[in-house]
Amino acid sequence: VAAVLVDGADSYLERAAEFPLSPLAARIAVSDDGRIVVPPDAAIDGFYNTCDRRDAEAAATRLRPTAAEPWRTVPSTYIVCDQDRAVPPEMQRWMAERAGRVLTYDTDHSPFLSMRERFVADLDALAVSR
Repeated sequence: VAAVLVDGADSYLERAAEFPLSPLAARIAVSDDGRIVVPPDAAIDGFYNTCDRRDAEAAATRLRPTAAEPWRTVPSTYIVCDQDRAVPPEMQRWMAERAGRVLTYDTDHSPFLSMRERFVADLDALAVSR
């Protein structure tokens, strides 16, 4: 979902420089072990901008550092989020070209909060089709 989907030879930061800078970009840090770290206050605006404020605050407190590793070993469906403030939608569309299936939502980085019913229905349909 609005994920980093780059090939081993690609560098996310190099590719990201080719797209409009997201409002979240300046707030992201990288830990010593190479994981992406997003402060909770930055996540509220960057990941959950169309979510209910209470849901956004609760979700932001549960964030943990994330690895951005190669993805080639698992069949993939990419969900492009058109109102994302974390990963530019233009970059998402470029990365989504590598996925087996692409869905597009008119929402923020977190459709599992902002579009729960559609998200669950799509996951259910994907699970049944495998």
